[in-house]
Amino acid sequence: MHKVSFSVLLCLAASLSSFAQKDWSAIESDLYRQMTDKKITTEEWSFRLRKDAGYFDRLSLWVEDESEISDKSTEKIKLYFPADFKVVMPNGNTFAKAYLLNNTADSIEIARIDATLANVQEYYFIKNKWVAFRTNGTSTCGNSYFSNKLPPNRQLTLELTNDILTDGTKKIPYKISIVIGSQQIESNVITVKLHDTQLKRMMEGVSKLNNKL
Repeated sequence: MHKVSFSVLLCLAASLSSFAQKDWSAIESDLYRQMTDKKITTEEWSFRLRKDAGYFDRLSLWVEDESEISDKSTEKIKLYFPADFKVVMPNGNTFAKAYLLNNTADSIEIARIDATLANVQEYYFIKNKWVAFRTNGTSTCGNSYFSNKLPPNRQLTLELTNDILTDGTKKIPYKISIVIGSQQIESNVITVKLHDTQLKRMMEGVSKLNNKL
């Protein structure tokens, strides 16, 4: 039997570990301890969750208001982000503004979960293909689920929580879709900025999901 030196084994172990998946939960826990021990501020903790732990919060598309359609479209039902989609709140939170238009002659049924829309899916354009990742958050309370009708020639103003999609360095094409009745309505494409860790964690999650199918 050939002898293998201890140093060679160490090098082999190190190279193999570089391909191993990170323990993202452990990184999150460590950052939380640093915050509770006041070693980092709440703002630093929030940022480093994204940068170090590749964190993604739940996907929420909030309904702000309903109004008459201001931008007529040839599309019967249209979901889109305007050119000036970024909204910054006084507390620093950021949202992406979007609109859902009903250009049909009939009311359309909109599935809701409390103040958010249901049946929402997001997509990232990575390695020349669209990758589906998060879907909207759910609720344990049955009363949270209901439907609203959006009348003809009316629109919903929506806000997509996107703090987690704005402070990275990797520019990624992004879109969302909503299922209305039997139709899947896709938005136009905007650009988001992710951290390398977010991309890595996302692709690990997608890979695990595909392996279960």
